[in-house]
Amino acid sequence: MDRKEVINLLSKKLNGDLKISYDHLAVLTNYSKRQLIRLSKSLNEKGIDSTLKHGNKGLAAHNRASNDEIDFIVNFKKLYTNITIAQFRDIYLEDIIFNPSRKEDVSKYNLKPRSISFFQRLYKEYKWTSPVKHRSHKRDSPLHLLREKSPRAGMLVQIDGTPFDWFGNGQLFTLHMAVDDATNDILAGWFTKNECMYGYCKMMELLIKKKGIPLAIYSDKHTIFKSPEG
Repeated sequence: MDRKEVINLLSKKLNGDLKISYDHLAVLTNYSKRQLIRLSKSLNEKGIDSTLKHGNKGLAAHNRASNDEIDFIVNFKKLYTNITIAQFRDIYLEDIIFNPSRKEDVSKYNLKPRSISFFQRLYKEYKWTSPVKHRSHKRDSPLHLLREKSPRAGMLVQIDGTPFDWFGNGQLFTLHMAVDDATNDILAGWFTKNECMYGYCKMMELLIKKKGIPLAIYSDKHTIFKSPEG
């Protein structure tokens, strides 16, 4: 998770939009509890703009991906040549990060649960394509293009649920999050035991109360958003 996302998470915590402790945030962000408290103090005293400009002192090295981690992800991506960013991240988290049989690799290569924006940057840097199906005049004829980011904040909100041992007790909980597609700002979050419609509804309730209704919402994978009748 990059610094801007961390600061936005802390801002949501301070505003009461995200109910989460500093210990749990430390697990989520890969920052230390002390660093998060220091950033929160800066947010209270200086505001978000000043903190975004000057809040990276002594923090970048803690969260920056190592060459070993990047190389591991690049090699893992070779197994999935035609897959969306969100799908690849989900597979990586499930098959590698949260897979008990891969603990040795996670430790050896210092692998971490990374945000969707982290994988977006990798896709851009390594020129990986993300397939998106568009309707055409010919039935069942998909056109694969890389989806462009929205030009302005508030136009499109990405929603996703990420299972992880957020509370450090050996149990998986899912964090349902809403992220602005244009800015990568974290807009709202809600925890439940499993990824479910209730979690998304509560997250959306927080989002609408604070930000209003977005023009569009994008979800990449879950069957709970699809009609069983197709």
